[in-house]
Amino acid sequence: MPLDRLAPARRDACTGRRVGRQSWRDLLFVHWEVPVEALRRLVPPSLSIDTLDGRAYVGLVPFTMRDVTFGPLRFADFLETNLRTYVHTGGVPGVWFFSLDAESALAVRGGRTLYRLPYHRARMECALGPTVQYRSRRRGPAAARASTD
Repeated sequence: MPLDRLAPARRDACTGRRVGRQSWRDLLFVHWEVPVEALRRLVPPSLSIDTLDGRAYVGLVPFTMRDVTFGPLRFADFLETNLRTYVHTGGVPGVWFFSLDAESALAVRGGRTLYRLPYHRARMECALGPTVQYRSRRRGPAAARASTD
């Protein structure tokens, strides 16, 4: 039976009191096909790996977070990049984040503390024009980097 990818957005949990807001801008979705067995070792067993025509994907998604609020807090715009794959459980599709890198120390601390997401602080740059120049260098012991160079 195919997954219903629209119904989860209509469920009651999505219509309650809003605690925050965010806008994603200037997104790039880059995907690589990865063997399901390789992902299986990295994703909790309670989640099923979502596939398209039997193939699983890992995505690298850089973007700008704009107009971010959480309760009364207003964040300055910041760059973020996530490394993800697609999963489902109980017929509900979702995203499994391997990592989320962000410029904002407050977003990293909040994401780690409130939602237990694998956020990391990174120094990031993005220049939009006829071509896109993008660089990210994660700080700390789990150093990583990505760029268009």
